[in-house]
Order: sequence, then structure tokens, then C-alpha cells
Amino acid sequence: MSFTRKYERKPKPALVIPEVPPEPRAVMGVSTLRSAPKTAPFRSKPLREAYRLIGCQWEGCQASEAECAHSNFHEFGGKGGARKADDNFAASLCRPHHRGLDQGGSLSYEERRDGWHAAHLRTIDALIALSQESGARAAKLRNLLRLAGWVK
Repeated sequence: MSFTRKYERKPKPALVIPEVPPEPRAVMGVSTLRSAPKTAPFRSKPLREAYRLIGCQWEGCQASEAECAHSNFHEFGGKGGARKADDNFAASLCRPHHRGLDQGGSLSYEERRDGWHAAHLRTIDALIALSQESGARAAKLRNLLRLAGWVK
């Protein structure tokens, strides 16, 4: 006597893979979908060190020690696809203000964005002003900016 299964499995049909992929659908007037080409991020250790030479640029802060605080806002080249903003999209901020921007804190998104943007502009102005002074700090800054490719 032979035993047979009541329900036998049937073999699955082989997958048919088309040779040519189907045309992408048009979205908002675009005829083909293509991802934007990825660009290499701009990284410059001398520029990040230059941000440390000037104090915190957050409005009203007098802290003399600062660090490079990259943009977290898409308007200024930050936080896109798990990628940190380029080094030229940064502000010189003290650690508490940098942490407050990155972790949210008590400021709204608009307050953080506007505060970072104002600090970024003040950072650029402070770097330019310091580079035109005389003295050891100014000479070090000019050398760092030269290494970063900002000045000749």
C-alpha cells in the first residue's frame, strides 16, 4: 500500500525577467526619473580648525572657545541622505549652542535655523576681519585659509 499526499505541491513557474526595464513614469512634467548625481562632500581640516580660532558667533554669546557646527538645515546644504553638510556650511559655535542646535532643545525649528544662519554669516565676517589683522592668530588663520583653498 502506498501513501500519497492529499495535497501535493505544484512546482512554481519560473520567473520571467524582461530584458529591458520598463520606462519610468513621468512625475510633475519630468519625462524620466533619474536620481541626482552624488557629489563628493567638501572637507577641509584647516577650515574646521579656523572656526576654532574665533569665539562663539551665536548672538549675545561671549564664549571664547568654539567648534565647527555644520548646518542641519536643507536650505544651507545640510542633512541630506545621511550626509553632513560641507565644511563651508558651518558656524563657529560654543559647545552648548552647538548641542542645542543638534538636539533641538527649547528652540523651534525656525529659531534654530535663523540663529544658525545669523551665526554662519557672523562667522564668515569674523574670519575675514581676523585674517586682515596682524599678529600670531591672524597669521595662523591666513595659513589655515590658504591650506583650505579660500585665499591665495
